[in-house]
Amino acid sequence: MRYPRKREMLAYYILATNGKRLEYGEAIKLLGETLCLTPRIARSVIKRLRNMNYIKLVSTGTSIIVEPREIASVFEEMIEKYSSERCRRLGSYRKQ
Repeated sequence: MRYPRKREMLAYYILATNGKRLEYGEAIKLLGETLCLTPRIARSVIKRLRNMNYIKLVSTGTSIIVEPREIASVFEEMIEKYSSERCRRLGSYRKQ
């Protein structure tokens, strides 16, 4: 399992606290202004966030909307994955 980097986590937090929905161009501009990212890097970060299932990109025909997931659900999922992975490793370690 790959955990988000600092830049990705900060970008997710900015998108999640800014509002429920943002237009794709506005999201890139917001990340560029807040985190000093170039448009290319901002698009890359948004793509990674989408691949990690932290945000959803919805096409409305004329524009693309960025919809971030609730912060609590993201952290609950991270805790669940981490603890199950950790317990699995420790369980196999204790049996040796």
